[in-house]
Amino acid sequence: MGLPAGYTYTVYADGIPSADGLVFDQAGNLYVNSEVGAGNGKITRVAPDGSSTVLLSGLNRPDGITFDPATGHLYVSEETNPGRILQVDLDGTLTVLISGSDARSPEGIDLDPLTGALTFAEDRNPGRVREYNFATGTITDRATGFQRSEGIDFDPAGRLYIAETVTGRIFRLLPDDTLEVFVPGGFITEPDNVLWDPCSNTLFVSEDASPGRILQVTGDGTVNTFATGLAYPQGMVFGPDGDLYITEQGQARVLRITGFPSTCAAVTPGEVQVDATDQHIGLRWQVQGDDNLNAGVSVRFRRQGATAWRDGLALMRTHPNLNGEGNSRPDNRFAGSLFWLQPDSTYEIELALTDPDGGGETRVVTATTRAYGGLVPRPLPGARELYVVPGNGGGDGSPANPFQGLQAAADAAQPGDLIHVAPGTYAPFTLLT
Repeated sequence: MGLPAGYTYTVYADGIPSADGLVFDQAGNLYVNSEVGAGNGKITRVAPDGSSTVLLSGLNRPDGITFDPATGHLYVSEETNPGRILQVDLDGTLTVLISGSDARSPEGIDLDPLTGALTFAEDRNPGRVREYNFATGTITDRATGFQRSEGIDFDPAGRLYIAETVTGRIFRLLPDDTLEVFVPGGFITEPDNVLWDPCSNTLFVSEDASPGRILQVTGDGTVNTFATGLAYPQGMVFGPDGDLYITEQGQARVLRITGFPSTCAAVTPGEVQVDATDQHIGLRWQVQGDDNLNAGVSVRFRRQGATAWRDGLALMRTHPNLNGEGNSRPDNRFAGSLFWLQPDSTYEIELALTDPDGGGETRVVTATTRAYGGLVPRPLPGARELYVVPGNGGGDGSPANPFQGLQAAADAAQPGDLIHVAPGTYAPFTLLT
């Protein structure tokens, strides 16, 4: 196999017939589909020590596979017509989620990072991209009319990449269901699977051919060759070690490619900024790295002099990968607030930045809320305080007999006066200076 300088490959697992989709769980176990029909398909589990066991057998052409760390479930597509979408527990328990005409030759499968919906593509002409809502059990179309839509993968911003085998095109489906051509035809031969790399912000594409290639597509749609000389490469996944794992169906094996940067996923802490009102404190922590968006910041705080800490809300995340639809901040940081604090008080705030990939830090900062009333205007010496309520004229501006309408108050106001405006709807007014 041909690879760029600095990259090497080894055989991670072999003897897996018709190896196709693959995915890791949180414990580092690798699950590999054998896309064999007539009830001879299976899912093989490869432990971190290299030992293999069959998790589940008796399947009919299992193809796509994904894992939900929140529930511990695998989700598998059976590429038959009609086909099935399966939920598989890590003990091998099988539940059928979708079957019949709702899933015609389903292949690529993934979880939407924004909505949590289970999304799958149909290897049909015409084919559909559909999503399954776990809460309601409903299935809806997100896009239709594909010429054999196969592999799919989401990026962190919720954009879905779709391989169309017949035309060689790669589509990108935005969260608002706008469909774009990401790579036009003529550059890729029979694209099978796609994999977004949040570290390099590029898309990997496997060609279902022999010799087949692994291609790397930049954000502007430029196609570059990454690996050559494979026998029907299929599924791809990044492991917990940051290496790329590929099923080579023609050789019944899983390949492991090393040489990817080891630090791009780790977070690097930057400056912490704080600002305060009389009852709230705003927090912003600039960071670098963490392109896979798995870092987090927990918050504790206490009034200076107190011994017990109180838990605050975890900071929210902004990142260039999340910028776009509905997000106007392209910076890389965490941000949040502490609410309903005591005025004119100093607080100690503990921020704990953690990242499974490394680079975390715990930092304590202090901030002082403003004195109560510091944001409320006060009348100048000798000036008056006037009061106004909605109306059409009248009143003397006193609390007992407020002006009726803003125009009445404006006509009586003098420089330095403080006007208290009651809630309500007011007619336009003219202020003469």
